[in-house]
Amino acid sequence: MALRRGRCSMCSLIVGGVPQTARWCAALWVSALVLLSGCARDPAPYISKYDPVLANAPFPAIAAGPGRSDPLVAIFGDNQASGAACSSSRSYPEILGDALGWAVEANIVVDGGYLSSGSGRMAERISNFPMSTVGTPDLFVLQAGASDVGSLSGDLVVAVQDSIRTVREIAPGVPVVVVGLLWGNGFMSEDASRNYVDIARVALGAKGVGFVNTYDLRFAQDPVSGAPVDDGCVTLASAVEAYLRSLHVVSDR
Repeated sequence: MALRRGRCSMCSLIVGGVPQTARWCAALWVSALVLLSGCARDPAPYISKYDPVLANAPFPAIAAGPGRSDPLVAIFGDNQASGAACSSSRSYPEILGDALGWAVEANIVVDGGYLSSGSGRMAERISNFPMSTVGTPDLFVLQAGASDVGSLSGDLVVAVQDSIRTVREIAPGVPVVVVGLLWGNGFMSEDASRNYVDIARVALGAKGVGFVNTYDLRFAQDPVSGAPVDDGCVTLASAVEAYLRSLHVVSDR
């Protein structure tokens, strides 16, 4: 039996709370996935060797860089995050940018996950980000691709670590937000459960890195691709926005 989504009452109360609350709520979700895994196939063997201590440093402040009036956020993802499947033809990065009042540079490509090959690989795309023309982002948001869901756990962990490390190399001190795997409504598969936990542990174990819990996120999706459609794009953007506001790094407009 697969693990059905639930709703965390603590998570529903974190907006406006202290910065660490959001991180610990996400950490509790990771623990819950392990503790409740008796309802599914036990993912513990997959995650036991990827169990870093949670970072205690507060999430860095996000401010507009030199020469900008608004912060610039660079969002990396695959076609799950594109606007092609949305009736409004607006991607969730665009909706998020409007909600925050920030500028957005979306790096969205087909099959552009952590483990994509060649130039589509997340770390490679981060390395090639055109900072000479658009400037250094004030925040990086990393979104796993659909192909990452069923990937090998160890390979995915290394790829997520490489992506975060690449951000550190090209933009030292710039904060990173990792968005959890997307799988829409229904049941979470064994592969998704294992890889969701692994991605969360990497993010929560790194300083200056935040994690958006998508375990309980339900959104309208394309029946074939699983990509957010219609209001699903708004749902995803709202989840990322709510997380950032819970950290007090976004001022009310």
